[in-house]
Amino acid sequence: MAEIAADFANEIFAFVWEGAATSSGDRYLALCTDGSYTEVTGGSYARQDVSAAFAAPTAGDAVTDVNVNFTDMPAETVTHWALFDASTSGD
Repeated sequence: MAEIAADFANEIFAFVWEGAATSSGDRYLALCTDGSYTEVTGGSYARQDVSAAFAAPTAGDAVTDVNVNFTDMPAETVTHWALFDASTSGD
């Protein structure tokens, strides 16, 4: 398996987390039920705003100590997650 250098990983994370990757700079964490990124539906599920949850990347990592809570989830198996720049629909 190939690896990327930490400084390159930092640049990628900075690009995503510092707003250059989207017009809004907003980041929403979504939960998905399959590899096609079919998003969870039902219950009170909603994408969670993680725009300010992560510190600036260092050593190839973007880390957080903030809990991201999804409440009143429907009975679905979550297998993947995704980042979007909109709280509903959009990318």
